Amino acid sequence: MACGGQRLGRRRVAPPLPSSLRSGLFEQQRRRLRGLLALRRAERRRQCRRWTDLQVALAASCSVSPVVAAASATKLVAGAVATRRED
Repeated sequence: MACGGQRLGRRRVAPPLPSSLRSGLFEQQRRRLRGLLALRRAERRRQCRRWTDLQVALAASCSVSPVVAAASATKLVAGAVATRRED
């Protein structure tokens, strides 16, 4: 079996794909992966923006610095997570 495909035991392995077809497949995978990574980055950016908005709102409502507001927001979130785990 020189051209078709190799035999390994009883299983038949498919012959290698032509390079033109292979590059097309890899290009599709690369595009799909790039799209997924872009979505993930956008979601992370949105979460950071929400977190920043929360810090600013807390700082404005409490009349404290954003650093103090961030610390209190972290404690607030940690407390909410802890109470949810107890339920």
